Amino acid sequence: MRSICRLSHFKQIRLYLIPVASPSEQIFILLPYPATPASSNTKVMIEALLLLLSCQLAGELFSRAASLPIPGPVAGMALLFALLVWRGRRTKNPAVHEPPENVGRVADAILANLSLLFVPAAVGVIQHGRLLGDNFVAISVALVVSAVAALAVSALTFNAIAQWQRRRKAEP
Repeated sequence: MRSICRLSHFKQIRLYLIPVASPSEQIFILLPYPATPASSNTKVMIEALLLLLSCQLAGELFSRAASLPIPGPVAGMALLFALLVWRGRRTKNPAVHEPPENVGRVADAILANLSLLFVPAAVGVIQHGRLLGDNFVAISVALVVSAVAALAVSALTFNAIAQWQRRRKAEP
């Protein structure tokens, strides 16, 4: 039996988390559902949400079809970026270099409720607790090494940029 869980209530949209059983993994779907009869504001927000989710789906399909080691949502984000750049260049209007207002509002609403999007990941961690326990040492080493590497690369990048700026200021 499927259980539907209401996640959040935006100004005009409710988000529901629907578990979908799959033979190999547990998949959750975020389903927008209008909180009130469809108004023009609701339609605009649903269109923006549809654009975001379509880009994510296209990125997922592209990533899997091309067997790329890039996650689908990252490829979808690159696609959305390319679409927004194309939109800005096509109109040649400096005011269009910002994302459309409806996409910005939906993105802000999603970011405001970002912690809710970690629920499926937390469920996956709980479901695979034994596997994580069996590989605890390897996972811990990988986390520590990657954190130290990220810190080192950040520090080196900061130093390189700081030196570049000092040289740039010293030039007449």
